[in-house]
Amino acid sequence: MKKTMFLLFFLLIAIAGYHFFVQKMDVGMRRLYYEKILKPRVKPAPVIRYHDKLTLGIYRPELPMNFAVFFMMQDSLRARFNIISLYQSWGMGSDYDFNEEIMKEIARHGYTPMLTWEPWLSAFPEYKNQLVYRSLRKIADGDFDHYIIRYARSAVYFAHPMYLRFAHEMTNPWYGWAAKYNNKPKDYRDAWNHVVHIFRMEGAGNVAFVWTPYSVADTAFYPGDSSVDAIGIDVFNYGTSQPGGIWKDFYSVCKPMYDAYKKIHKPFILAEVGTTTAGGSRKDWYKEMFHELAIGTFPNIASVVFFDNPSGRSPDGLYVDLRLSADSSVYAAIKDNVQLLVNTK
Repeated sequence: MKKTMFLLFFLLIAIAGYHFFVQKMDVGMRRLYYEKILKPRVKPAPVIRYHDKLTLGIYRPELPMNFAVFFMMQDSLRARFNIISLYQSWGMGSDYDFNEEIMKEIARHGYTPMLTWEPWLSAFPEYKNQLVYRSLRKIADGDFDHYIIRYARSAVYFAHPMYLRFAHEMTNPWYGWAAKYNNKPKDYRDAWNHVVHIFRMEGAGNVAFVWTPYSVADTAFYPGDSSVDAIGIDVFNYGTSQPGGIWKDFYSVCKPMYDAYKKIHKPFILAEVGTTTAGGSRKDWYKEMFHELAIGTFPNIASVVFFDNPSGRSPDGLYVDLRLSADSSVYAAIKDNVQLLVNTK
């Protein structure tokens, strides 16, 4: 009886040891595969140079599932777009994970994704449906490293070049990471640098980080030259679509932001560009925009990304049609200057 019990005990120990050993081997092999196979095949981040040809990009709600309007716009301008813009919130669950299928679909067509990564925390179980105050300090302190690390590793698996706009428009009161919700400039800088550090430690060298301020007064939130690859500017003319609103041409909207941040000596990406027709002409607005770019008024601008959205929102929360594609006469008006500035098809 004692001999049987001893053999049974020994067998249980052996089984447990085997599973422990196999599990350790499996983790080790997966880590070895990640370090020696996946990381070396990661392509470099997008090169952003403002002395090269201007690159164009676009956000449309149906991309990359339907390219019909996208291709029509390329054909109408006879210019190739380079960037496809996407938006994703933070959270727990498949809706908030890195969507490799969508990203690969963009890369398969030869385009570069630009992901605006919005650190809402209300989709995590511990903060379900809550607006979390000082959320950026929690990110900087490592409370969400499990999510960031997983996302960064997924970017490594993706391997293709991409842009990442983390926590854009940091003083816009719409957003839970804004200063309005007790997020201090240091919290923002620390959170940004913590995210960048994790991506770099995980080997996501394919990611270019685009810092996007909201106002001319956001310099205190700048994370530092070593962790920023480009400055993003969102340029919108809402015209008279909101109470007390006035029509503003491209120069009037872009110039203050450009002047406030050009001293940083980073390339600029106009990460969201759009205008309404309330109070003026969409065709004339874009014609003036490309004229200003063609004559070198804003020499550090490397890319223009159209916010081609029929349901944009004004600062007052009103819906505004911001599509360039809503007016086919725009193409003929801007085509000549587009040809001068961008890589043609």
